[in-house]
Amino acid sequence: MMRRLTLALAALLGVPGMSGAQGAISTQGFGYPTGGLSTRAAAGGGGFGEFDFTSPRNPSSTLGWGRGGLYFQYEPEFRRVTAGPSSDNTMTARFPIWMAGMQLGTRAMGTLTSSTLLDRTWATRIRGGQILGPDSVGYEERVESSGAINDIRLGVSYSVRATLSVGVGLHGYTGENRMSLVRQFDDSLRYGTLVRELTIGYLGNAISAGVTWRPHPRLAVAASMRSGGSLDVRIADTLIASGSMPNRFGAGIRFDGLPGASLAISVERTSWSSLGELSQTSLITNDTWEVGAGLEMTGPKLRQVPALLYLGYRRRDLPFSVGGEVVPERFFSTGAGIPLAGPRVILDMALQHATRGPVAGISERAWIMSVGFTVRP
Repeated sequence: MMRRLTLALAALLGVPGMSGAQGAISTQGFGYPTGGLSTRAAAGGGGFGEFDFTSPRNPSSTLGWGRGGLYFQYEPEFRRVTAGPSSDNTMTARFPIWMAGMQLGTRAMGTLTSSTLLDRTWATRIRGGQILGPDSVGYEERVESSGAINDIRLGVSYSVRATLSVGVGLHGYTGENRMSLVRQFDDSLRYGTLVRELTIGYLGNAISAGVTWRPHPRLAVAASMRSGGSLDVRIADTLIASGSMPNRFGAGIRFDGLPGASLAISVERTSWSSLGELSQTSLITNDTWEVGAGLEMTGPKLRQVPALLYLGYRRRDLPFSVGGEVVPERFFSTGAGIPLAGPRVILDMALQHATRGPVAGISERAWIMSVGFTVRP
């Protein structure tokens, strides 16, 4: 049991062997925060995140569904990690958001959303040596992690009047990290291969609320918050740590007075330090700010419905430090929303270029491609 607990704590600490450039600074600690942005909101730098009905940030925004429907998002990331003269390329496939909306009368909308809070998919490979009896034996060690902490939200939004909507959400957090360690000795016939596997489970809860207000036909403001409840970490049926889900606050402003275009700016504060209660290692967890700005422009019409074009910029810090340093992350983004069957079927596409670091002599660059489908019967 102690070996399993030791591996669990090492897994929570982060990626070992970073000098081999086989890990990633973005997946330290409990994982990478995907951001809770739909494809179209990510294309606009997150500026429209508080107003977007397919982004699970603000529960009041889901009135934008109208008659309800389904949304699904696929988001592969192509990452390059550089440490000194060494570099490594990886690809991580994510499915960060799934949402279903259902109309509840003429003034309310209900939604069920599954989104990724922290993604923990990585692999690292290092060379090492070990003294076994009178011999010094070399080996190659590979550590892999797959899985995530997922946010399941049941939300309801209500139109108080034409210019004001409110919403609430109940959140359940679940998921697991499947860890494996394989140590292959150079003389495997004599010393064999060491294999360790471990599954770490998560279970938590939270509540959220939001409001969207349009004081002027060309101006809208929105705000949302999430109050974190408990979060338990288990190995099988054994509770190894308890803590709290992070609180979150976000706000945004949208201006629709530009000819054929809209401009939005958002800000978000997340208290990730509450996750530090779960770690029994030297992991440093930070509260973070995020600022995003985006431009939405009307494009050519397809089947009498205009396509939408996006440009955006977003800047934030990642919650888990590397070598005692906070990891900055910057995004430049663009994308389009294409009506495939009028307003009933929309294909959203986004391309983001992310830079992370440098910290502790390590930097990352990534291209994130995002595709989202909205279907409204």
